[in-house]
Amino acid sequence: MISKKEVVQSVPLSDIKTDEEVRTGTGFVELDRVLGGGIVQGSLVLVGGDPGIGKSTLLLQMCKNLSDREISVLYVSGEESLRQIKLRAERIGTFRNSLKLLCETNLEDIRQVLEKEKPEVVIIDSIQTMYNEEVSSAPGSVSQVREATAAFMQMAKGMGITIFIVGHVTKEGVVAGPRVLEHMVDTVLYFEGERNFSYRILRAVKNRFGSTNEIGVFEMKNEADSTAEKHRNSDFFEKLHKDRNRKKCEYAVLVSMLESDSERYNAGIVEVPQYEKMYVVRPQCFLPIIQILRDVARRTIEDRKALIAERNKNIDITNFEEELMSFKARFGQNILNSQKKFQEAIDAIDKSIKDLVKVKEALNLSIKHLGAADNKLEDLTIRKLTRNNPTMKGLFEEARALKEKTEAEEVEGELD
Repeated sequence: MISKKEVVQSVPLSDIKTDEEVRTGTGFVELDRVLGGGIVQGSLVLVGGDPGIGKSTLLLQMCKNLSDREISVLYVSGEESLRQIKLRAERIGTFRNSLKLLCETNLEDIRQVLEKEKPEVVIIDSIQTMYNEEVSSAPGSVSQVREATAAFMQMAKGMGITIFIVGHVTKEGVVAGPRVLEHMVDTVLYFEGERNFSYRILRAVKNRFGSTNEIGVFEMKNEADSTAEKHRNSDFFEKLHKDRNRKKCEYAVLVSMLESDSERYNAGIVEVPQYEKMYVVRPQCFLPIIQILRDVARRTIEDRKALIAERNKNIDITNFEEELMSFKARFGQNILNSQKKFQEAIDAIDKSIKDLVKVKEALNLSIKHLGAADNKLEDLTIRKLTRNNPTMKGLFEEARALKEKTEAEEVEGELD
């Protein structure tokens, strides 16, 4: 039996009641302002930025602020291990048990964890590592990113969970993946700045729950202000020295924001007396010292080139004489080989000449023999042929008599 389709009806705008969205503060005034007043339940927020710019650190610190207020948070990482996240969290401070970590990239497994634990806020780091088993393409591809975003949208709206998605940007400055990704989420935030400087800017390019005209400014530090035992610059000298020796570097520079109240380190470029050619600088002084070191290295290279050129001018006489004698020996051997070849050729020519002389003498002798035979042929007569041969003499006489008789008969016939 076919059920009847429900009738679709329109609703007057005046009959729709709107209640003010309940927002949850993130613990960051700057972030709350960019979000439009805080986190909206069931929203899907995309946070984009260059790799290493500080997206994960910002969201992890937001998780700490939320967990301090007993708000359940689940941090799902597809790029870092649990130990790596723990090490990064220790620099931020102490976390409560309301924050849980999960290293997983399978969408179905993540869905099961969300349905079981029902956290209030979820962090996905990053969207490019998530995949759906039913899609044949690799994680990070256009189809996988689109499917993963659609799945998280369904989880956020269906379970009422606020989900933050971390997305890396391309060289053009847009989130990697299909353009439809930004249309699917509720809010798109960009975390931007220069790595050599400590300040970052957070801006919204799309926000369904607030304005996009607000920006937030953050300062990135190596550790939180509330950390009990703060690191000092001297804690890293030994490791930096070992790295310098292992890589065979002449200079070592520690770029640090530690001990921010120290007048010594705030003065500019500070030399470390315990280690030769080691310096401590603030980020704002990093580029000038790199310029100085580059100029020094360039002059060193030029000096080395000049020294090598000068050494090349001073020819080693010993080596020169040895090379000259070696050349003479090789050249003399070549001459001997050539003389031998020439002598063999001359001997072959002499032999050929002797053979030609013998042929000439043989030909001359043949000519003499032919001349003598010709002379004997001219002296040959019938009388000589029949000498001492009565039979042949009788035959020749009969033939002569027959010839004479025949000639006589012919003469008589002509007279008649």
